[in-house]
Amino acid sequence: MPEEIERIIYKVAIYIRLSKEDADRGEDESESITNQKAMLTEYVQNLGDEYKLIDIYIDPGYTGTNFNRPDFQRMIRDIQLGKANMVITKDLSRLGRDYIETGEYIEKWFPENNVRYVSVTDGIDTFASNNGNNDFAPFKSILNDMYSKDLSKKIRTALHTMQQQGKWVGGTTPLGYMSDPNDKNHLIICEEEARIVRTIFDMAIAGKGLCAIKNYLIDNKIPTTKQIRYNKATFWTNRTIKTILRRETYTGVTIQNKRSRISYKNRKIKVNPKEQWYVVENTHTPIIDKKKFDTVQKMLVAQDYDRNEKKNNFLLDGLLFCYECGHRIGVRVVTRRKKCT
Repeated sequence: MPEEIERIIYKVAIYIRLSKEDADRGEDESESITNQKAMLTEYVQNLGDEYKLIDIYIDPGYTGTNFNRPDFQRMIRDIQLGKANMVITKDLSRLGRDYIETGEYIEKWFPENNVRYVSVTDGIDTFASNNGNNDFAPFKSILNDMYSKDLSKKIRTALHTMQQQGKWVGGTTPLGYMSDPNDKNHLIICEEEARIVRTIFDMAIAGKGLCAIKNYLIDNKIPTTKQIRYNKATFWTNRTIKTILRRETYTGVTIQNKRSRISYKNRKIKVNPKEQWYVVENTHTPIIDKKKFDTVQKMLVAQDYDRNEKKNNFLLDGLLFCYECGHRIGVRVVTRRKKCT
């Protein structure tokens, strides 16, 4: 009797992704999470008994320009544990839009780990040796990458246009302001918070230092921004108070583009030179008048200048920080003089 050929059982992982950009642009309904899931589940069911769906991995709201997505990484770990040996996506762009990393997975990582990859609408099947669509996968990846680059450029251009017009696009509003319910890109005063800002500036004008202002706020149980907005236990620090006193937004000026992302692929933040900032006057109602603000800035400069320079460096300088306020812990040496007898 001839030996029975062992059937290959494919343990299928369905991967689904819909980026925030796709959703915001009103991407075709077929791209939605629900429709991707229905389509791919039915696709696996029609493949036959040797295909077993083991899990569905979903990353909603994650860009395709990098692979640091929670469910994608969970899928990779499951493959390494032997739980899956086949990955199916609706199309190649759902796997990723970075052509270099996408190519690394399709051309190297999947083959090295004996993983079969199928992109349904693109007709790609890495285990089908005579499939001509496989040869076009690199070109599709480049087009997907170009799409992301073009989309990023359009979004960035629109963002910069709004910043140049003085519209607020900075995300979290400063203490004392909130987004206008009728125009999310316009700041209006939140009186409850504004009183705290005025108190801080009035104390600074009266000659109180950062530490004295901090102690006053703590002693009088005046809540921080996060306590007010998110009911999160946080503490007033000298740094927080100094940031408030330095914030020109309180004079009715909107300053934006101080920082930006390195590129559409690299999400790290870089600090922009001052000449690239967008400064627009009179964009919203001021909490602090310009004269008071300028006076406080001069006083802050004087306080910084008056600080004693450190004469000695000690072991662990710059390495010890306070758990509660985050400031560096200093070291002082007290020399005791012997009394004359």
